[in-house]
Amino acid sequence: MASAETGPFAPLIGYAASSLVTEFTHSTHWTKNIDAHGVVAGVGYSLAQGAWHTAKNDFVDESAKVIDSIEDPVGTAKGMWHGVFG
Repeated sequence: MASAETGPFAPLIGYAASSLVTEFTHSTHWTKNIDAHGVVAGVGYSLAQGAWHTAKNDFVDESAKVIDSIEDPVGTAKGMWHGVFG
């Protein structure tokens, strides 16, 4: 059940938060950014980089996959069938 503060956006907020944490721990190069830009700017750069990777990977790239699936429903069904049953 969604809380009153987030309302119907609770699933989207939860997904975005978990994706952001994943990008911060897997795609963002904290040490490299801090070495290259200093501590304050490096942390800021890393935060921006994590947000950028989240937006690009989870929203732009995934929406393109959804559009491809809609355009080719037979290919999508075959892919799902082979994915489940080999």
